[in-house]
Amino acid sequence: MNGRKSGFSIGTGSISILTLFVVLCLTTFAALALTGARADKALADNAAQAVRDYYAADLEAETHLADILTAVKGNPQWQEALETQDVHYTVEDGALTVAFTQQIDARRTLKVRAALMLDQDGLPGGGWQKQLWQVESEQNQQEQKPNLLH
Repeated sequence: MNGRKSGFSIGTGSISILTLFVVLCLTTFAALALTGARADKALADNAAQAVRDYYAADLEAETHLADILTAVKGNPQWQEALETQDVHYTVEDGALTVAFTQQIDARRTLKVRAALMLDQDGLPGGGWQKQLWQVESEQNQQEQKPNLLH
């Protein structure tokens, strides 16, 4: 025998290069997965904070509306009572409409409008109805303004 081995064999250098390539691929995929997980967590945290802010503002708006209803129900001086509540109001078609805004966060506002039924004496009675309970963002407000430059 000549000292040669018969058959096919892969050299040690090829296995090392292949192993290094596999380790680099796995490291890259792990880094991408970690980056994606961090981004997902940040997005989830922001969404959770937005929900908490909305429901806190919703509670404040409900409380404010309840205070308004209590202040004006059957009150002959309901106009003066509304002046202390920081609301806009109009009287049309036998209904007193009150409107106010509640700040949610730096970019969003909750707009509220409710109609209170007036009795035969023109006093706010017990019946009322929500007409508007809507979130408006700063972006929506900017989109509504006409752009005169284009």
